[in-house]
Amino acid sequence: MVYVKPTSDIFIKYLFGREEDKSLLLNFINSVQENMNFPLIKDIELKNTFNIKNLALDKESVLDIKAVSETGEIYNIEVQTSGDNIFRHRSLYYWSRLYSSQLKEGEIYGSLCPVICINSC
Repeated sequence: MVYVKPTSDIFIKYLFGREEDKSLLLNFINSVQENMNFPLIKDIELKNTFNIKNLALDKESVLDIKAVSETGEIYNIEVQTSGDNIFRHRSLYYWSRLYSSQLKEGEIYGSLCPVICINSC
């Protein structure tokens, strides 16, 4: 029998990253929302978790879970085995990529939706 660590990417993607398990992910997000006294999310849509490079020198990133709420908020859910400085910087980088990727040339900044990171380590 092969043991898979519960904090590994493959386990997190298996637990939260499939359409048939959206209700589990929704319950997880809403637990965090409720704990922070934020409004609850009605529904989520699982997205492609890869932030592909636009330019050759860009950094590509792979999110654990990327979800969009009914009201347009974008969620980056990341589970890590350690919460070191590298993780903090990477989380901020992932947040900024999700935030900045919403606009195309000529679109107004007021159309940006919030990006929320839920990080566990």
